[in-house]
Amino acid sequence: MEASATTQANVSKHLQLLLRAGVVQRRKDGLHSYYSIADPTVFELCDVVCGSLSARLRDQLAALRPAAPPAAGPGRRDGTKRR
Repeated sequence: MEASATTQANVSKHLQLLLRAGVVQRRKDGLHSYYSIADPTVFELCDVVCGSLSARLRDQLAALRPAAPPAAGPGRRDGTKRR
């Protein structure tokens, strides 16, 4: 629970929803339940979604960056020419 910064009850509720939807499967061992992904294609779906989000965020970041100042011409670093 510490890694997710939430409560046991909240995690259990979400795992039950995922179990009913067929996204995860459960194996019980005494008092413990172990969950795993039921369909490995879920990982492919996650890759597609994450790739799409990364591309969108990269484009948004590029649009927010200020335009680069013009390159300095020959001469001084500030672009002015020497006399």
